Amino acid sequence: MLKDILNLIRWKTLLIAIFALIATRVFIIDYFYASLEISPLISVPHYALFVLSVVLMIIATCLTDELANYAVYQKIRPESTYIDALIKRKTAIILSLILYIVALILGFFIQFSNDASVILSFTIIVVMMYLYVSKAKHNYFAGKFIISLLYALLFLYPILLELNILYAKADLFRAIGEPKVMQLIYIAAFFASFAFLLTFISELIKDMRDEDDDRMINRKTFVTYFGENATKGTIYFLSVVLIVAVAYFQFRYHEASQMMIVYGISILVHIPMLYFINELRKAKAIQDYDFLGKLLSMIFISLLFATTAVKHIMTNGLI
Repeated sequence: MLKDILNLIRWKTLLIAIFALIATRVFIIDYFYASLEISPLISVPHYALFVLSVVLMIIATCLTDELANYAVYQKIRPESTYIDALIKRKTAIILSLILYIVALILGFFIQFSNDASVILSFTIIVVMMYLYVSKAKHNYFAGKFIISLLYALLFLYPILLELNILYAKADLFRAIGEPKVMQLIYIAAFFASFAFLLTFISELIKDMRDEDDDRMINRKTFVTYFGENATKGTIYFLSVVLIVAVAYFQFRYHEASQMMIVYGISILVHIPMLYFINELRKAKAIQDYDFLGKLLSMIFISLLFATTAVKHIMTNGLI
């Protein structure tokens, strides 16, 4: 039963989200303020509440996803649904609403405790999550764009939340200076872009894995709409864009003679992505696409380790 509960709440997704938020705080935000010899504006307890609110939103979204797919699962894989088998449909609806509301209440608390305007953005994110699972998830483009943006926000939103408070403190903002603030935004944008591209590629791989089931129920995904060759071509293109973007990131380190970081990022991202492209060329069976999906998850985790390089960015003033 415990295994079913963990699968229902997508425990792997939860862990990646938690680690991404922690890495953003510890290796980006904390290093930024440490280079200025001041403390982050959002305290550790309040940031922990922010992480908890994100966790609650993800669990609520997982429940909504199960509810949205219940009818489809009954047709093609009845054993795959947790609704009724693990949790009653009505209970799942009520629980998901409660979790969304509690997440928003935590957002209210963070706003009033830190003089930050977060409720509107929190509400927009909740709406995006709900629309993703209830309407857009299986759209050939919209669903992939929304979920990729949500993963990108794991790196970007904590920075924007911190800057929201910083902008309200005019004296401190002037003391830090706009160039330093732009440095932080630039770093966040790098990692958010990597997360967006990796997630979009991963979603396309899922489409290819589930192609037979999707055609059975006449679902319009990217691969059923554009075909296998066009989908693989899109994956190749996005993979090359990702590799080039990471190479540019490395080039900035090369200027500062940080060669260990250059080699480290190559091992963590470049080599696995090149291996991914080679394996994609040969992929045909469901098991092949399952393997590629796991490989992309490992590369995403490697991206979290790459955030440790931010200390060197701050120290050497690369950006």
